[in-house]
Formats: sequence, C-alpha cells, structure tokens
Amino acid sequence: MLMTTNLIGFMAKRRGGNTIDFTMTAGDDGSLQGYHDGSGSPAFGSIDGEPIPGFNLATLASGFLTFITFHGDATAILAGLTVRVDGVAYPFDFQDWTYDSGDNATSGIWDVAGPVFVNTVVYFVEIK
Repeated sequence: MLMTTNLIGFMAKRRGGNTIDFTMTAGDDGSLQGYHDGSGSPAFGSIDGEPIPGFNLATLASGFLTFITFHGDATAILAGLTVRVDGVAYPFDFQDWTYDSGDNATSGIWDVAGPVFVNTVVYFVEIK
C-alpha cells in the first residue's frame, strides 16, 4: 500500500511539471564510472537521494557501455522521458526505456551518444 501511495503522489507531482532529478558524485570500479548501488557487484559513486520513490536507482554509469537502470518496472513513469546531465539532453540511440522481467529492472542504454562520467566529478541529473 505504501508503494502505491508513493507512486500516486509522485505521478501527481510529475504531472505538475516537476522533473525527476538527483545529484550524483561519480565513482569508479575499474571499468565503469558513475554510480552503482552494489546490487550484484561492489557499489561505487553516490547519489543525494532516490529519484523515483519505490524504484531505486541501480546504476548510472559509462565505460564499455553507458546505461541507466532502476529496480522494478518503472516504464509507466519513464516512457518517453530523456536523461539530461548538467543540462545536456542524451536521448537513447535506438529504443526507449525497457523492462526486463528476469532482472526486474527498467533500463535505458546508449550505444554511441551517451554521457561520459569522470571519477569524483559531481553531476546534476534530470529525467524529463
């Protein structure tokens, strides 16, 4: 019930013009730079708060691949929205947000035109 209430409150705020945003301090795990919450592999980087109630940010990172992932099926919230880093929009190359039921995760992937993160640099991230 709490998650449903949080989601309804979030969607009401979202329709009111608010964007999804957070500040990330990039970390480095040796092959990726950005943020990872530690699910399945060691954590790196940090964020100032969860951007979507009930759908924790798992990863926002660049390296061999640039991607953003939330735990759970957040496609209803994220569909059609674009990630912006420090004011620069980074639309996905080939497809919108996708949900993988096997991993229970919603992801967006950039093949060529994604943001590039540098260890210890602070970034302001918006999804709108």
